[in-house]
Amino acid sequence: MINIYRKILLLFFLFLVCNLKMYAQQLNCTGKMLNSRDGKIDAICFSRTPNPIDNKTKYSIQISGVEIYEVDFTYYKERDSILVDFYDKQNPISKRESVKLMSKDSHFLICDYKPNVLPIDTASRTFQILFGIDHPNQQFITLYQFHATGGIQTQFFLQGVPKNFYEDHYNAVLLKRAIDSLQAKHNSSVASLKKDMISYKDSVKNSIEAKENANKLKGTAQMANTALQEDFTKKMDNIFISYFKNIYSINNEAFDVNFTFNCNGYGNITVDTAQSVLFKSGPQRNWLRDSLIRRIKPEIEKEVYKTRTSANLNPKLKTEFSNWFKKRISAYNLEADSAVFVETQRQINDELSLYETRTVDMPTIYTYTFNYTSAVKNPTWKFVNENDGTDKFVDKSDKEESVEITENLKRIFRDKFGARGNGKYLLKICTLSLNKDAFEGQDIYLIEKK
Repeated sequence: MINIYRKILLLFFLFLVCNLKMYAQQLNCTGKMLNSRDGKIDAICFSRTPNPIDNKTKYSIQISGVEIYEVDFTYYKERDSILVDFYDKQNPISKRESVKLMSKDSHFLICDYKPNVLPIDTASRTFQILFGIDHPNQQFITLYQFHATGGIQTQFFLQGVPKNFYEDHYNAVLLKRAIDSLQAKHNSSVASLKKDMISYKDSVKNSIEAKENANKLKGTAQMANTALQEDFTKKMDNIFISYFKNIYSINNEAFDVNFTFNCNGYGNITVDTAQSVLFKSGPQRNWLRDSLIRRIKPEIEKEVYKTRTSANLNPKLKTEFSNWFKKRISAYNLEADSAVFVETQRQINDELSLYETRTVDMPTIYTYTFNYTSAVKNPTWKFVNENDGTDKFVDKSDKEESVEITENLKRIFRDKFGARGNGKYLLKICTLSLNKDAFEGQDIYLIEKK
């Protein structure tokens, strides 16, 4: 039994010695603390956890056995970042900083929370922080110097940077810069090819649209088909009758006028009065031509008309684009990166599909015939306004000039001449017919009252 107790005591003693030895190895008392405010330099000791625990490395800074500062590193390898937490044990102050890293960055020296800094001259200046990741896979972090929280009055120098670390850092940074340069050239080539692809697509579309626009303006004009002509005739009837139903020439005359209108592919008509108007029957009338210029022409030109259409077929657009792309990707030496361009190719092919079969509005020729008939007679009416308020009309005309006294004519007479009172009226009555009775109207003019 006594031997067992002796063995237990011996094992405990050996464990204690090993731990003390390990602690003694971890504690490094070669560091310095520089206080720039009063110019003091104090010796410090520091220790680091012998192995990262849960991706954390902790530094403890001591003076005369009392911990005055703590710096904790948390290395998130999967997120390529390091969090640095500072704890001032004397003032209770804390601060957190972070470092973003990429796999190609130099891990030998991290200066002022940035990788890849060159040059690093520890002989002539101090840094906010200087540390290295000497074993990135095991997440070992070595801290060399840092500013205390709250400013630059206190600087901690824990240990010097091994000379080979400077060299390794320098070479790693140069290698990263070379990789970045190659990557930049590669990215520039990818961006340039994508830009070329968009330019090619836009050029094809613009070329097709330019040809279509030229055809709309100057392409071979086609006569309007039956449906288009009927629709056009209805619009012209509305324009012509709306105006001429109020125009009475007060002369016996009748004429048919043929019009020809050239409508471009945009549905616009520009009326050329010198070319568009042809008097088919009856004498030419300057007043009609004048009315056409002043009143009818603006109404026609402000409308938009339907046109004949023509198919514009471009079946090889996507094949031609594919052949062009093969040559361009080879010229850029980017065949290995063809997957990068798949989405851009798809978008361009989608747009080009819309241009494979196009319907183009073409110049269209419309015709229109306007008929104007004015019949005039000169009747004589006796008008009597009876005491009971009724009116009495008596036709005193010769048989050739006699006009049926309709209720419509009575209304027109009363409105225009009723206030003149009883008497015998020599009148001029105009009966107007437009477009073969599409519109009929009458008006009365006074020649003389007896």
